[in-house]
Amino acid sequence: MKRLFTRAAMLLTVAATAFTFTACNDDNDGPEPFKSELIGSYKPTPVTMTIPDVVDDPSDFYFILLPTWSDPENIPGIDMSESMGMPAGSFVMPMNTICGLIQSMASAIVKGGLDQLDLGNDGSFGANYYDLVIKTDGSGEPDIISSLMDPTFGTELKTFPGAATAELLPEGALGYYTKNSRFYFTISKDFLKGVSAELDVLSIVDEMIETYKLDIVSTDAYYGIPLKYSVKDGVTKLYVDRAMILSFRGVLDMVFSLLGDDAAFMGVKLGDIVNKVLDNTTELEIALPLKRI
Repeated sequence: MKRLFTRAAMLLTVAATAFTFTACNDDNDGPEPFKSELIGSYKPTPVTMTIPDVVDDPSDFYFILLPTWSDPENIPGIDMSESMGMPAGSFVMPMNTICGLIQSMASAIVKGGLDQLDLGNDGSFGANYYDLVIKTDGSGEPDIISSLMDPTFGTELKTFPGAATAELLPEGALGYYTKNSRFYFTISKDFLKGVSAELDVLSIVDEMIETYKLDIVSTDAYYGIPLKYSVKDGVTKLYVDRAMILSFRGVLDMVFSLLGDDAAFMGVKLGDIVNKVLDNTTELEIALPLKRI
């Protein structure tokens, strides 16, 4: 039950990682052809920038995590002493440094792992990618932090949807559509119905939407999770801002609570990091810049 509920919640809150659209009208002549200005194939493209206290020289980033702090002169930090084997309070890392490290890691993963993103002319979503290699520690256990901080990737170019992902996310499970400068990532209700034979997953999701007042589109065929997008100077940016994240805060808190210590970064719970950022920023942008090919 815990695994199923977590999976459903994460499907409704993940970013990232995917997108769908279905368009129709009430005309008796049948469905209107799918339309979107984003139809096409894309490659990750870098944005050149610096990260204060993390990256001093202008560098290319393929993933953006950009906070605007409420009090730039007093940016809060998180005590990471325990993870460093030090006495409590002896090593407090500022949140801007933590955000910069997360951006650097995510950028390296996007650059090395995502080869191409395809937004089909029928609302389908596809991608070409390389698997992230999960390293092991001295005892043979998975070393997630090391794998993320210094990512390496398999040599085989894989395709989504495809055989490697068919069990978790079969073809047609995910899609996209665009409307009013929003990019809607869709999750098929038929797919969610098949997640469990014992539980009514759609009822669980509907209850979450009602309980947390989530800004999620619900049709007979799919749930649509909104992102924003912009097209400027040849770069298409898919992103979420602070207001959009805040609307999902209740679900995020629930997911982090369910995952417990499994959701941690350098010994610090991800929920603590997310809450510290949201509580101490006026603006926040998490973005994936793309270039049409």
